Amino acid sequence: ALLVLMWAGTGHTSLPDIINKCCPQRYSLTDDFQCLERGHEWYYMNFSYGFPNCDFLLVSVNESDVVSCIDNSFERDSIVGLKCKADPFRFQAPEVHYVRKCCTIDRSYDAVQQSCFGERIAESRPPKEFFNVLMSGYKGIVDIRVGAPDCAKGYVLVDHLVHFNNVRREESESIVFQQYGDNPKIFNPDEVCMDFTERHEILVIRACQPAEIVCRPHGTLTCIWKCCADGKAFVSNESLDCVPSDRPMETPKYFNMTSKGPIEYEATNPGFFYKGPCSDKFVLRPEEQSADVHHIGIDGLLYMSTVPVGVSDFCVEDVYNVEESLDGVKVFKCFVDYDADSRAVMEVYGYGMTVSVMFLFLTFIVYSCLPSLRNLHGKTLMCYIVSLLCAYISHALLIYNWSPTEIWMCKAIGFFDNFAFLAAFFWLNVISFDIWWNFGAIRPRKSQGNDKKRLVAYNLFAWGTAACLTMIAIISQVTEWFPESMRADMGINYCWYEKSTYAFYIFFLMPTSTSQACNLVFFALTAHHCAKVRNELQRMAHTNADESRFKADKKKFIMNMKLFLVMGVSWVLENISYWDLNNDYNIFFWTDLVNSLQGLFIFAIF
Repeated sequence: ALLVLMWAGTGHTSLPDIINKCCPQRYSLTDDFQCLERGHEWYYMNFSYGFPNCDFLLVSVNESDVVSCIDNSFERDSIVGLKCKADPFRFQAPEVHYVRKCCTIDRSYDAVQQSCFGERIAESRPPKEFFNVLMSGYKGIVDIRVGAPDCAKGYVLVDHLVHFNNVRREESESIVFQQYGDNPKIFNPDEVCMDFTERHEILVIRACQPAEIVCRPHGTLTCIWKCCADGKAFVSNESLDCVPSDRPMETPKYFNMTSKGPIEYEATNPGFFYKGPCSDKFVLRPEEQSADVHHIGIDGLLYMSTVPVGVSDFCVEDVYNVEESLDGVKVFKCFVDYDADSRAVMEVYGYGMTVSVMFLFLTFIVYSCLPSLRNLHGKTLMCYIVSLLCAYISHALLIYNWSPTEIWMCKAIGFFDNFAFLAAFFWLNVISFDIWWNFGAIRPRKSQGNDKKRLVAYNLFAWGTAACLTMIAIISQVTEWFPESMRADMGINYCWYEKSTYAFYIFFLMPTSTSQACNLVFFALTAHHCAKVRNELQRMAHTNADESRFKADKKKFIMNMKLFLVMGVSWVLENISYWDLNNDYNIFFWTDLVNSLQGLFIFAIF
């Protein structure tokens, strides 16, 4: 409820001279007898503070109940009290009228800047002028809670400017107002806050209303997200945490998006959603990055040259005292979020990658410490492990919600991820080729010098090809040499290729698919040769045939297991999951799990 109390002590119950409030002002009483800050302030009676010195119990309080102290419940929207079994200081609880004031007691609301730092009210305690508007004639306590209401999901906070003669408070504490000949609007007390504006005869009523009714396209209001809560901003911290701010936020510019281009629309006060829509976001810097150029449409959507349609996953916020290039109202774009099923798959993928990282590291340590394993095959496997380690670590960081706040960091980790995964694929090619070269045909015995030359060639092929493809992808993003449909657009929605272009297919999927096809060819050739050698051994084994057959079968089994693992079967499964257009999360789960645990399989076999 809102506004004044002139209490006259008439009626069947006289009001006490002093009310004992259990907790200090702005604090409320918890069920376990603690005082925690909640923002309630009580007015229009004389108060003392503190718990009674007795054996007490917590009770719900109604008007005229006899208690030793009363207060707001921290857990519920109700009045509670402490009642002693025997206490000389007890009183009858008065009526408590609930009111939500938008701004602090000593401030009015600036309706133009939508800020609580407008004109300071001269007489701050109690704010008689404010309360006399709506609550003249009431008696008891006025319970003031400062701040805008927390709107439920799907509701937006809308400012209504109303002459105080057109506002009334019902006995039920509901707020009723009417403006411009419309039908009266009725709100529960927790759905609105009220305050004076710079025009003293005009009240602001900030009310939670359904977005689908008041916001465009069905309504007339432009509705956007504010990153922080009302009265908070990104101030003096590089981590961009929301902290209290005393600087009004400028009204963002809006544009009518027409076929001829964006046309600036006359500035209007928007309806705000608060504290969202995401926790992981990055700031757009159109003055530094052409891909960040954007316009906020009057429909509340964000339009960018790199995104074919307007999107709603962004928020605006006032930023200052962070860095020189960040000052004023900035737009923050969300990293892509996932639905519940997809997020569950990603979490399992992240856990599997963590396990793989540990076992890949152990495998690398074993091969580094044992000289007998540091042959040509062992060194190629160590290079493969290094590339896969880098790819898994960077990928796992993103899956575990490590989201860079700067877009250049997002792009850098995306291109690094691309390079590391490509290098891993090409090292699989090297290993597959090397196994086929050694076992797929009869070769003369190699010298150590030849091994060194081949290792150099293998490094040039694997690291060099991955680096060249990644560099071409970077060039496609930072230059105009490629058509828009072929640009990488890394970091637009997430730290990976933008799905609206063909860059992912050109710079990642085609090279990796070609690599896998080559691996399968090497696998088939080597398996055929193994079978041929086994048959020859069987024909030649005139004595002790069983032992010879066992050795040949054992060697074939071990070789096939190695080939099955290292020649990219798990990556074939990964591509199957990528091409699952029906989003069958059962397929996603198992293919991603097998792929993410590759490090464990490598450790077990090698």
